[in-house]
Amino acid sequence: MDELIKQLLVGQGAIEAQGSQEETSGCCGKKVMIFALGESARQYFHQSPIYGSMGIASSVLAMLNTHNYIDLLFLEKLQYLFMYLTKFEATELPKLDYNHIVIFGLEELVLTSKSANANNSNDTELKLHGNKLDVDQIRICNLIFSIAYKTKRKHKLTITIVPCSTEEHFDTCIDEMNAIESYWKKLYI
Repeated sequence: MDELIKQLLVGQGAIEAQGSQEETSGCCGKKVMIFALGESARQYFHQSPIYGSMGIASSVLAMLNTHNYIDLLFLEKLQYLFMYLTKFEATELPKLDYNHIVIFGLEELVLTSKSANANNSNDTELKLHGNKLDVDQIRICNLIFSIAYKTKRKHKLTITIVPCSTEEHFDTCIDEMNAIESYWKKLYI
């Protein structure tokens, strides 16, 4: 994620893309939407050396790119991500201001999502069933990936899904999520 953020913040393409969009469409819209999902993703942006006082984000170019080119939205529920993606998919073609969507930390919210069959409605603990996704988590992944890639196809967007976790016990689940993602990616090419 660090490399992607650095590229977005200080990449010359950000300012050039913004300028070319203003020239061609006459409007100045945002180009990148980053959805930071869950507490780990929020902490990443608040504690990352990229955003420190002497970090990359403090450069003038990075500040211009952030203001003109990047929107960052912190979400704590998968329902909100689904609603935003559905809104983007339903938006008419010339009105969507983004050409790149980054979903950061999806695995955390999927793995901590409330089970439909849970007895305790406040149960948001990490759920690993033998290091595999359960049926509800697979359903959630299918919903998110299907609407994301449907939106990608309709608006010719770039969708980047970046895991936030570096812990080994997430690896099998992230691999399963990658398999589900590749299915939807191939379906909507």
